[in-house]
Amino acid sequence: SHFKNYAGKSYSRDYFFGEYKNSYGKTYEDDEKNIQKLSFGRLTGISRFTDIRGKKILDIGCALGYFLDSAKKAGAETYCVEISKYGADYSKEKGHAVYNISFEKITKFTSERFDIITLWYVIEHFTDLNEFTETLENITEPGAIIAISTPNSNGTMARFLKTEFIEKYPLDHYFTF
Repeated sequence: SHFKNYAGKSYSRDYFFGEYKNSYGKTYEDDEKNIQKLSFGRLTGISRFTDIRGKKILDIGCALGYFLDSAKKAGAETYCVEISKYGADYSKEKGHAVYNISFEKITKFTSERFDIITLWYVIEHFTDLNEFTETLENITEPGAIIAISTPNSNGTMARFLKTEFIEKYPLDHYFTF
């Protein structure tokens, strides 16, 4: 498989508190308010294309489920794929349906098809985008929305702080967009 569990990383509790803090200056939990604000904007964008209420949303790489918290409040049925046991358990405790597996295994665990699939800073971790899109095709409803956010290699930091961007760019990012 070309999904490689993000370069062999375990994404344990230490990731959310140590590694995340080293990269962003605060722990993942300390960043919840900012992530919730982003989540609201993302849901607003998605709702321009479809009514979210009653829709099945699958968040690939949901981390601690903050986006799904917002989606659930908006009336969606919330599901996630999360390779981190810590993140999966955290999200499950909040009432989200959780697959604690790597993404390529999802078709072995469910026959569900989803109306909306989201990937917030996840797609750059996959090593084979063709295999990734084939898997997506098997789990989406006709007319499904796929919403993606990824680091921007032409963004402000990459253009004006190139050395810092390169130094901070994680080794488990296989693509830049």
